[in-house]
Amino acid sequence: VYTDNLKYGEIMTSTLIIHPDEGTHYIKVKANADCGEQDSLTKTLTVYRTSYPSPTSCDYDNKCESWESSNCADCDYEDEPYYPDKTTVTFYPSTLDLRLYEGKVITITVDSKINQRFSVNVKGVPSDWLSYKEYVTINNEDKIYVYVTPREPGLYDLELTVNAQSEDRTFRDTVSMYVSEKVVEDTGLPVTGMITLTDAQVFIGVGVLVIIIVIALGVILLRRPNNW
Repeated sequence: VYTDNLKYGEIMTSTLIIHPDEGTHYIKVKANADCGEQDSLTKTLTVYRTSYPSPTSCDYDNKCESWESSNCADCDYEDEPYYPDKTTVTFYPSTLDLRLYEGKVITITVDSKINQRFSVNVKGVPSDWLSYKEYVTINNEDKIYVYVTPREPGLYDLELTVNAQSEDRTFRDTVSMYVSEKVVEDTGLPVTGMITLTDAQVFIGVGVLVIIIVIALGVILLRRPNNW
């Protein structure tokens, strides 16, 4: 119980730090005035257990473990795999923008809380555009890679599905893919060809210059008297 006295018009804010056990609790705030007036407010607080230790086989004596329910229902069955935290799967990127015949990768990051097998399926484009492992066994964290090489321009939606088989959980995502035409830049010749072409142009230029000089000399000679 926490109490304090307030003057007229005074406001008080208090922080109560509590460490309740699992279950439902009630927090009641009650205010009493010297004049006899009183008011109260009650709030309900429910505490859940968020994680448990790894289950045992009840020590083979049908005794309840500390975390089991009071009726020991879990002791009547064989132990099943218990997952204190859920497996997570993320997909990256969410969009792809690439050219025809250009390959890119979609990365699937799996954080598995147990050692289990995952199945992978990708739809939305022809199978010969894709390369990936359809089944992967993962313990802890690992990555799955989906390689995409489009062969037709257009806009596509890749539907990716990953199934955690032991947990029987399915993860889905859609990756939008835009494929543009392959652009071939016409630069004429490669570097070696350009060098060869430059040499040829210099040779042609020198040849033309020689021809012009010869013609000029010929004209000069024709204009000179024939008695030279």
